[in-house]
Amino acid sequence: MHALLLPVGLCLPLLAGDDTAGDPPPETGTYPRVSSEAMLAQPGPDLGGPLKVGEVTIPEIEIKRYLVYGPGRAALEFRRVNLLIEDEMGRQKEFGVGPEGKQRDASDFGVALEDYDWHYAHKLEDFRTNYPSLDIPTEIARAYRSLTWYRHQLHQQFLFDQIFLPDDFSEWPEISKEAIREQADQMWLDDFESQAKVRADKYEEDLALWQAKVDAGEDAGPKPRKYVEDAMFRSILRQMVRDTLYTFTETKTALHGLPAELVMTIDLEGDGTPELELTTEDVWKDVAATITQAEVDEARLFLAKIEATRQRLEAEGKMLPAEDLDRAMEEALGGFKDNLFGGIGMIAVGDHRFPSMESYGRYLELHECHKAAMEDALATPEEGGLPAPLQEHLPRANQIMGLAKVDAEVLLVGAFDEAQLKWRENGWTKAKEKTRDLLAKISTNHAAYEAEQQKKVDAAMKGEDYEPAEEVLSDADYWFRMLDDYCEFWDAPPPQHGKMAGVTYRQKGRFGERTRNDMQSLMGESYFTHFLTGESATDEVFFELEPGVVQGPIKGPKGYYLAKVIRRLPPRSPLNIRDERYVQFIKDDFLRYSLIGYADEAFESAEVSGLDGNMYLLD
Repeated sequence: MHALLLPVGLCLPLLAGDDTAGDPPPETGTYPRVSSEAMLAQPGPDLGGPLKVGEVTIPEIEIKRYLVYGPGRAALEFRRVNLLIEDEMGRQKEFGVGPEGKQRDASDFGVALEDYDWHYAHKLEDFRTNYPSLDIPTEIARAYRSLTWYRHQLHQQFLFDQIFLPDDFSEWPEISKEAIREQADQMWLDDFESQAKVRADKYEEDLALWQAKVDAGEDAGPKPRKYVEDAMFRSILRQMVRDTLYTFTETKTALHGLPAELVMTIDLEGDGTPELELTTEDVWKDVAATITQAEVDEARLFLAKIEATRQRLEAEGKMLPAEDLDRAMEEALGGFKDNLFGGIGMIAVGDHRFPSMESYGRYLELHECHKAAMEDALATPEEGGLPAPLQEHLPRANQIMGLAKVDAEVLLVGAFDEAQLKWRENGWTKAKEKTRDLLAKISTNHAAYEAEQQKKVDAAMKGEDYEPAEEVLSDADYWFRMLDDYCEFWDAPPPQHGKMAGVTYRQKGRFGERTRNDMQSLMGESYFTHFLTGESATDEVFFELEPGVVQGPIKGPKGYYLAKVIRRLPPRSPLNIRDERYVQFIKDDFLRYSLIGYADEAFESAEVSGLDGNMYLLD
């Protein structure tokens, strides 16, 4: 097994970025570059030292691992994919590839600098054309965290395609063909093969014409480049192959009990001996420069709250024995631990927005203990019907799962500048002050408008005309203008060309009629943020605000809100509590919701040190 993983700096000598990486390409030559080692040497954020919850100390290595699994995940997956590339490269050198067993050597692998630069410049130019108002380094950082890591991943894509999905279909390894057959069908392979031939023939034709002009001394223009298939189609093929390769490897993370010093191990042969062991410190060096102080604050608060809740469960005799907890976790994860992708992952990281499956696993242990402790209280009464806790929870569950809607308008004053992708200096204090100032302006305008209306009435009773010295807007018009002038929800502009991606625009906070979960997404919240902070601006707007009145400030994940509920619509599909399926839905929702309150109480009563100045705990 040829499973030698080269360090990032050795494997990708061409890709480390620098401050000019987002500038337009020079007319000749290539982009300026610095070494990968220089990039990795950049200092990371202040981790704040160890945390202490009661008598338990949470060391910095745990904080680093949380951040690697979460915001630094791309670097971890990069190394994982790189191992697959190196392994297949070794196979092809040793056994050949394709039906004729064509032998390959080191000269067959690698991305020419000229090709890389051309594709990189082409992607940047395509982005500039479609989104001329956007800043390229900022938008790349939004998707890839940094220009450097975008370049890393772009280069890795070239290598992956070169080895697993080369343009010459006859050079495809059998594993790639099997992956496509298994996840799609033979038609996909046939289509790629036929289209590849069309592209190759067209390229040869263009090249011959170009060469003929050159030989004739005519202006031939730039040398033709090979045609490539649709980028989206290529991306789907790439994902199919990766997913199949993952099923043949045994990958372990913290979910499998790795100590804090290890972040991942990968066993390609299934013999119990990993070909790759990634230490937390090594991967932390890759990602430290991209981690923000806010992400550190999130990690520290989450780990402290998890530990405080664990201690409370233990003190109350509610922690499951190790064997029972393992069994409960295995059942809850549904095999996810064995393949590291699947349905539960889509719920945990997709729907609930946990930073990683590993952080979700820490939470899930508490959830399963809480669930077991509540079993008797949630048992169906002898006389039938819902147990008391579910009866109390039913109105909330019915609004959410019965698809009630609220038409609301929400004005965000950000502590975080979404357009520039950075936290503002002293942003939380300034955002709260500004929100209060806007609310005061609304009150002042309301008083002035009421006074003007009274003057009109008084003048009419005297049979006189009244002309105000200056226009005073009605409450509705003034609020409408405020949304336009001050609301800081950021929506990316639509592309100049091509189709719009499936993006939900927030329309300066004019959400329209939304279900609770839709509104939660629009307001930048999730179940994770609710568990982390114990607060939900969405719930305050959706369930509590008096209609027709602008109210606030309401704290959210990245700033403060003012909100006005226009109207509430009843559930479209009320829950049928005679149906056991719906009873289970209500129970699951109750357990999630009640655990938030339980964890909050545990955290408030615990002795915690090391969270001074944490942005999530600011008033």
